[in-house]
Amino acid sequence: LLDAGTPLSWEEGKKHAHHVKSHGVEQFINIYNNNKHLESSPFLWGDEVEYFVSTIDSKASTATLPTLRAPRLLRELDADPATPAPIGGDGKGVVWHPEYANWMIEATPARPYGGRPEELLEVENNMALRREILSRHLNEDEALVTLPVYPRLGAAKFAGKGMQPNPSSDVSKSLYIPDEAIQPHPRFPTLTANIRQRRGEKVMISVPVYKDEHTHKPMAEQAEQIRAQPGGGDVLASLPADHIYMDAMAFGMGAGCLQVTFQAADLSQARELYDQLAVMAPLMLGLTAASPMWKGMLADVDARWDVISASVDDRTAGERGE
Repeated sequence: LLDAGTPLSWEEGKKHAHHVKSHGVEQFINIYNNNKHLESSPFLWGDEVEYFVSTIDSKASTATLPTLRAPRLLRELDADPATPAPIGGDGKGVVWHPEYANWMIEATPARPYGGRPEELLEVENNMALRREILSRHLNEDEALVTLPVYPRLGAAKFAGKGMQPNPSSDVSKSLYIPDEAIQPHPRFPTLTANIRQRRGEKVMISVPVYKDEHTHKPMAEQAEQIRAQPGGGDVLASLPADHIYMDAMAFGMGAGCLQVTFQAADLSQARELYDQLAVMAPLMLGLTAASPMWKGMLADVDARWDVISASVDDRTAGERGE
């Protein structure tokens, strides 16, 4: 998915939709039939952590997200002698990956962990190694942030170097996120534009604002900004009252997380693991909820799942039952 190439636009891609669907189903069935009898595969697992790089101006007491930082950082990190190739070695190194936003770096261990209890002791060490290597490549005015959502993402002047959103852009057309914030790898801007084009409009994301005596002013300012844009009246008509409005994929895919991937011994064990996680997932979502701010405003929810879901909702109005 991260190989460089020339992705098709939605208009070009939908001409091949039937071929992709039918062959995708066929490939899935073939892969399943070729692997469903596998047994005793080694239990392997690994984690990935997504980091934000933030620029701190101590004199002005401001913190921004640098919109053009990740590509250069990735080149430096890949050339760092402390970053070994993922094949061979003792597996204690790091692999760096691009992520959706230009202020994001994703890092994984060079090789997966196994099922021995002592390998659990390597997890914290490897996470510390990732942060240590990445920190060495930051400028003096930069800091690493590991939060699910940057609190001022989409707020005025959140982007570094004066980057401003452009609602007339070719990619997101966002009121709040400049296209320069999107990682330049072709996968990311193409996916953003294609979701918007298939849907027939920008994504519609909203979360309830936390109401107190200061709530009215930011809500009024938000409404005025939306109303000034083409189609703004329709957006306001569909936006629930007292909700923070967001209109770009970056609000979901520009968030950071810790993910864990498992390889089970066989299909039966994979199903059992999935069933157990299905029960635990809501509890873990509650325990790890840490997204109380959007666009610099305090929300009345503190988990980001609904935002991520809405940020990639490419369904048409008819498919949404509207």
